[in-house]
Amino acid sequence: MWWLLPTACLCGLIEIIGWAGRLWSSWNPFNDAPFQMQICCTIIGPTPLLAASFIILGNIIKKLGPGYSRLTPKWYTIVFCSSGAHVMLVGIVFQLLVIVVFSACAAEFYYRYLNRLPVARKSGQQDTGSNLTLSNAHGTLTPNIQILSYALVFSTLVFFIRSIYRIIELSDGWNGRIIQTEVYFNVLDGAMITLAIYTLNIFHPGRLLHTDEENKEAKLDTLNV
Repeated sequence: MWWLLPTACLCGLIEIIGWAGRLWSSWNPFNDAPFQMQICCTIIGPTPLLAASFIILGNIIKKLGPGYSRLTPKWYTIVFCSSGAHVMLVGIVFQLLVIVVFSACAAEFYYRYLNRLPVARKSGQQDTGSNLTLSNAHGTLTPNIQILSYALVFSTLVFFIRSIYRIIELSDGWNGRIIQTEVYFNVLDGAMITLAIYTLNIFHPGRLLHTDEENKEAKLDTLNV
């Protein structure tokens, strides 16, 4: 669970800095520094937490069966986390695009897993770190993994809502009604990220993925194909 430090913990730190900038800006409304501080931090702050969702899904896929995913668990971390790191360069729209693509990949994985429809791969292709062939690994959907999956869906949804709001807010301009209405920001940005952080803490992946009982229940069996 070391990856929680550069993801969830980093998100919390950046968000604190961003909201501190908002408080500072309320005391000095004509000072540009706190304004830039809160804009930058509240836009990029959720990105590390979003990366945690990518890693969690990769771990779930590893337990349930990599054969049902177009990307291996390792590539979920490489592709989506590296994409999220470039949000500062291309803006909040790219963050929304990453969320949409991630959601589509996750939805396809769960559909294939539940219907036992593995992705066709080259014969003998194996997932790194596993002795099981990708096409015939089918893990058990234990209660813990099911709960974590629902938590992942919820956190992705609040990220999506937040991204839509920020796009509308910024497209309305710096002098627009939306960006000047604080309650919108508090509910559709601050509250959404707070819900995502609390979701990760309440439904902690360290507890739901790596308990002794879970490891016993999540042994992989082989599909009869």
